[in-house]
Amino acid sequence: MQGAGDSGWRHQPARDGRAPDARGLVVSALFFFPRGGSAQVTRSLARALPAARWQPTLAAGSLGQPGEPTHAGSFFAGLDVHALDYSPALELAEPLAAPVPFQPSYEDRPAAPDRIFAAVDDLAYERLVGAWTELLARAAAVQVQDPAAATLLWQRVEHSLLAQAPVVPAYNRRNVDFVSKRLGNYQYNPQWGRLLDQAWVK
Repeated sequence: MQGAGDSGWRHQPARDGRAPDARGLVVSALFFFPRGGSAQVTRSLARALPAARWQPTLAAGSLGQPGEPTHAGSFFAGLDVHALDYSPALELAEPLAAPVPFQPSYEDRPAAPDRIFAAVDDLAYERLVGAWTELLARAAAVQVQDPAAATLLWQRVEHSLLAQAPVVPAYNRRNVDFVSKRLGNYQYNPQWGRLLDQAWVK
């Protein structure tokens, strides 16, 4: 089976007509509606997880009608998706005043429906938290029913990811500079070294 938009992706073939047993549940949450690289990465990861015997479930914001690229059910077609529809909030002059407030943003853009996070007041914050708490509870029912088992599953996910992560050596340069008493405002930057334009000499 081939997913739309990812021509190189394939489901893991079933053995003897049966799908392999899942190791556990992996829940991914996207606060924003699908619109950028994070959604692409989440979709690709969710499609790859069954091959490693993990069962993926997505909780995501959604915008628009089925068939539109910002609609979570359409963008993540073929996956288990629990969507939070932000569309009704756009019908209001103040999207944060909706029962489910429109997603805030990290940017302050005039006239944009996604207001900057700093503009979210206490009431809008509580409504967002309530909506997402309910959504995540549906998406991760196993965690609500058995928190101890969920903790073990998340530990296994972390160990599996760390085992596959590349190891990148880090090099921290150390050196000692001897300066004259006549030198003032000496500053050293780990990347650029001595900041000569900040120093002065008597």
